[in-house]
Formats: sequence, C-alpha cells, structure tokens
Amino acid sequence: MKHTLIGRTLVAGAVLPIMSLTAQAYAASGTVTYNRDSPNPNVGWHNDGPWRVCSQDCDNPEIPGSDFTCKDVTILGMPFRDCMRP
Repeated sequence: MKHTLIGRTLVAGAVLPIMSLTAQAYAASGTVTYNRDSPNPNVGWHNDGPWRVCSQDCDNPEIPGSDFTCKDVTILGMPFRDCMRP
C-alpha cells in the first residue's frame, strides 16, 4: 500500500507541472484573419462571377481570402503559427 501511494504521488508530481506549462504556452499574439479577397486574380481566393476560385498556394491558410484566423503561439518555448477556420 505504501509503494502505491508513493508511486501515485510521483506521477502526480510529474504530470501537474507539464499540464501547467502547456496551459501557459498558448498565450496568443499577432492574430490575423484573412477574410479579404485577394485584389490580384493570380494569387489567393477571389470571386469570379458565381464561383469562388483560388490561384497559387491555395492550401496556405495565410493566403488572402482563405477565411482562416492565424495567431502566433509558443508551445514549450518554441514558436508556432496556429490557424483555424471559423
């Protein structure tokens, strides 16, 4: 019984700081929403008559007209770009 209690205490002592670091790591800054169509018909998303079309790098969430919101995040001390579509 004594060994089980010590084991649980050690596991809890190791997991709680990791959870705390992860929760603090998602402080966001530099948020941009790409909701304006591209003025250049050769780059990004735009309307072409009744159709929604894209040219060049269409899988990029940070392209004009993509409707993605992207923000800078730091996870465990490393910078990343987090992008989501509403």
